Amino acid sequence: MTEEQLLDIAEKERAIPFDATRFPEVKLNHRGERCTFEAILEDYKLTEPALHRLGRIVRGADVKGQEEIAPESLGLRAIAQGSRYLGSVTRSAWSGSSRSTTRYTNSFATSRTER
Repeated sequence: MTEEQLLDIAEKERAIPFDATRFPEVKLNHRGERCTFEAILEDYKLTEPALHRLGRIVRGADVKGQEEIAPESLGLRAIAQGSRYLGSVTRSAWSGSSRSTTRYTNSFATSRTER
């Protein structure tokens, strides 16, 4: 999907678009130094401590200048960059999406054990 198609497809699919700062209608974006994942936690009032720990890890991986907020952040960034590369090599959006889901599920499980 192109960025121009985002709002139309989101409306058609009854989906919530995110990470699209170009469109003021999209509310789930980076907020200051915080990442979109943290915006989701805030807007949906999710309070699980492991999710907030994962939010810091994602922020460090995703937001330039925040790399040191969690020791796992640089590793997650490297994994994400590798997944994007592999997705472009295989030309399969589904395989990239599947790897992303696995990556964040594993990170969440690890975050739950570190209380």
